[in-house]
Amino acid sequence: MNARANTEREIVEEHIKVEQKRRRCLMCGEMFDSFGPGNRICKKCKSKQAWRSGA
Repeated sequence: MNARANTEREIVEEHIKVEQKRRRCLMCGEMFDSFGPGNRICKKCKSKQAWRSGA
């Protein structure tokens, strides 16, 4: 069982590595380290009130 868990974990870690890359933030236009195609807003912009309020 443990060997299977390690294999699944390795698969997930490899998938994450493939998806990670530098992308341009859709709010401010700055480049940032994205963790996948669904991560298009940088941390700085996500911390702003406009993002948190849904504006």
